[in-house]
Amino acid sequence: VVESTTPIKGKGIAGQVDHQQLVVGNRALMQDHHIDISQAEQDALYEEQTGHTLVFAAINGKLAAVLSIKDEVREDAKQAIDLMKQHGVKRTIMLTGDNAHTARVIAEQLDIDEVEAGLLPEDKTAYVNQLQNQGYHVAMAGDGINDAPAIATADIGLAMGDGGTDISMETADIVLMADRLKQYAHAFLLAKATHRNIKQNIWIAMLTVFA
Repeated sequence: VVESTTPIKGKGIAGQVDHQQLVVGNRALMQDHHIDISQAEQDALYEEQTGHTLVFAAINGKLAAVLSIKDEVREDAKQAIDLMKQHGVKRTIMLTGDNAHTARVIAEQLDIDEVEAGLLPEDKTAYVNQLQNQGYHVAMAGDGINDAPAIATADIGLAMGDGGTDISMETADIVLMADRLKQYAHAFLLAKATHRNIKQNIWIAMLTVFA
């Protein structure tokens, strides 16, 4: 019987189940609860270095299990990133709450330029602000609750409508309803074409006036 639960942002969840204290989450959550995971550390590092995300589970302060989860890289993800780079995107950066080992494996597969791992939602927002202060125009794409603040902060926020969370869609400037990552590249190219047409129309209007 679940007696109580407490979600911990960016770390996991803790609760009371059948009169036992259950803690499930990442390394940081284990450290917060002073749970020793050294017995699983070597295997855990290997799993992370091969692109897996680890979830630790402890019962009454003792490590009970380690779950290894691997995200499959979408087939069209690299195509979308390559296409945007070809058409003027200067930097691609992965902002993730996942561990650094797993994030780097995924980034290398997708040819992403930079990785910032282990981030909380407010860390992602701060990073977007930092880029803006450096003079960059920032587009932020995401589909989860943890992405929503950064999506709202970016110059252009993009969310996936199919499978994305309501809050990420509500804060985004653009919601892509098709569940295809290449639609991000399509939206970027469409925006460039629209901007180009606006500039052309302004010049035509000015030439007409002066003529």
